[in-house]
Amino acid sequence: MPADLNPFINGSVIPRHWCRIDGESLYIFFPNPSSDRLKFPIEYGQSLNTEERSVDVTVEWMGKPVELHLKFSPYQSLLSGLRTAGQKQLILNTSRGRPR
Repeated sequence: MPADLNPFINGSVIPRHWCRIDGESLYIFFPNPSSDRLKFPIEYGQSLNTEERSVDVTVEWMGKPVELHLKFSPYQSLLSGLRTAGQKQLILNTSRGRPR
């Protein structure tokens, strides 16, 4: 990797993610880390999960580091938004569904 390029997301564990820039905002979707072990066709009980996971990451956005604490409850994914002024917000927390 060239020396002048820095990783976009840093942390001890970097979860899967998808990004989109819309105007002056950056949106990052983080699927629940437990989804990594899913395989298709899905077997009965394969998605059962009671474990909560937390991950701290640093996102480089507009030349500034932004700290994010990602807290994944069972069956939950996260959508975070960053604005050019360094404001951060949790946009979507899918844990609003019913517990299993």
